Amino acid sequence: MNVSKFDFEFLVLEQVPDDKRKTLVVDVLSRRHGDRLGVVKWYSAWRQYVFTPEPGTLYSAGCLADIETAITELMDDRRKTSSAV
Repeated sequence: MNVSKFDFEFLVLEQVPDDKRKTLVVDVLSRRHGDRLGVVKWYSAWRQYVFTPEPGTLYSAGCLADIETAITELMDDRRKTSSAV
Protein backbone atom coordinates (compact mmCIF):
# COMPACT_ATOMS: atom_id res chain seq x y z
CA MET A 1 0.00 0.00 0.00
CA ASN A 2 1.78 3.07 -1.22
CA VAL A 3 0.13 5.48 1.18
CA SER A 4 0.28 9.15 0.51
CA LYS A 5 -3.44 9.44 1.11
CA PHE A 6 -5.75 6.45 1.30
CA ASP A 7 -9.53 6.71 1.66
CA PHE A 8 -11.78 4.25 3.44
CA GLU A 9 -15.50 4.41 4.18
CA PHE A 10 -15.03 6.03 7.60
CA LEU A 11 -11.38 7.04 7.66
CA VAL A 12 -8.69 8.79 5.66
CA LEU A 13 -5.09 7.64 6.07
CA GLU A 14 -2.26 10.04 5.30
CA GLN A 15 1.40 9.11 5.25
CA VAL A 16 3.53 11.20 7.59
CA PRO A 17 6.59 12.36 5.65
CA ASP A 18 9.76 11.27 7.46
CA ASP A 19 12.88 10.44 5.47
CA LYS A 20 14.72 9.25 8.60
CA ARG A 21 12.42 6.26 9.24
CA LYS A 22 12.73 2.90 7.50
CA THR A 23 9.03 2.15 8.01
CA LEU A 24 5.89 4.12 7.27
CA VAL A 25 3.98 6.21 9.78
CA VAL A 26 0.35 6.80 8.82
CA ASP A 27 -2.04 9.28 10.47
CA VAL A 28 -5.59 7.97 10.82
CA LEU A 29 -8.11 10.78 10.34
CA SER A 30 -11.89 10.99 10.62
CA ARG A 31 -13.40 11.26 7.15
CA ARG A 32 -16.30 13.31 8.54
CA HIS A 33 -14.41 15.83 10.70
CA GLY A 34 -10.75 15.45 9.74
CA ASP A 35 -9.73 14.92 13.38
CA ARG A 36 -6.64 12.79 14.07
CA LEU A 37 -7.84 9.55 15.63
CA GLY A 38 -4.50 7.83 15.96
CA VAL A 39 -1.50 6.55 14.08
CA VAL A 40 -0.45 3.31 12.40
CA LYS A 41 3.28 2.65 12.76
CA TRP A 42 5.82 -0.14 13.01
CA TYR A 43 6.21 -1.74 16.45
CA SER A 44 9.54 -3.51 16.39
CA ALA A 45 8.92 -5.63 19.51
CA TRP A 46 6.06 -7.38 17.69
CA ARG A 47 7.60 -6.98 14.21
CA GLN A 48 4.36 -5.62 12.78
CA TYR A 49 2.38 -2.46 12.19
CA VAL A 50 0.03 -1.46 15.02
CA PHE A 51 -2.63 1.18 15.58
CA THR A 52 -2.14 3.58 18.48
CA PRO A 53 -5.38 5.50 19.16
CA GLU A 54 -5.59 9.03 20.50
CA PRO A 55 -6.96 9.23 24.07
CA GLY A 56 -10.74 9.52 24.30
CA THR A 57 -11.46 8.20 20.81
CA LEU A 58 -14.16 5.62 20.08
CA TYR A 59 -14.41 3.20 17.15
CA SER A 60 -17.25 1.36 15.49
CA ALA A 61 -16.79 -2.06 13.92
CA GLY A 62 -16.60 -0.35 10.51
CA CYS A 63 -13.76 1.94 11.61
CA LEU A 64 -11.86 -0.97 13.12
CA ALA A 65 -12.33 -2.96 9.91
CA ASP A 66 -10.83 -0.06 7.91
CA ILE A 67 -7.84 0.09 10.27
CA GLU A 68 -7.38 -3.68 10.04
CA THR A 69 -7.43 -3.49 6.24
CA ALA A 70 -4.78 -0.76 6.28
CA ILE A 71 -2.51 -2.71 8.62
CA THR A 72 -2.94 -5.89 6.54
CA GLU A 73 -2.00 -4.03 3.35
CA LEU A 74 1.02 -2.41 5.01
CA MET A 75 2.20 -5.81 6.25
CA ASP A 76 1.67 -7.38 2.81
CA ASP A 77 3.72 -4.61 1.19
CA ARG A 78 6.45 -5.04 3.79
CA ARG A 79 6.63 -8.79 3.16
CA LYS A 80 6.85 -8.22 -0.60
CA THR A 81 9.61 -5.64 -0.16
CA SER A 82 11.53 -7.84 2.31
CA SER A 83 11.42 -10.90 0.05
CA ALA A 84 12.56 -8.86 -2.97
CA VAL A 85 15.82 -7.88 -1.24
